[in-house]
Amino acid sequence: MDINSKCSFYLEQLKLKKRKGEDNMGIIKDKEKEWQEWERFKSDLLAYFRWQRMIEKMMIDEKNNKKGEKRNGKF
Repeated sequence: MDINSKCSFYLEQLKLKKRKGEDNMGIIKDKEKEWQEWERFKSDLLAYFRWQRMIEKMMIDEKNNKKGEKRNGKF
């Protein structure tokens, strides 16, 4: 599941929970569960951005290496 679909799914779940209007105990359990889901989602999101930055850096390094090879006559 990509990040956009995770975001929209998470927001949709929050909207559904707000509409339900459960008793106090259910709300407390939902809040705990919601917090755990949010922490998991946040860690997934941070990992995605770290991965994306790593890929971008690799692409820049590869591009710079090709430029260096062209200058040195290896390419």
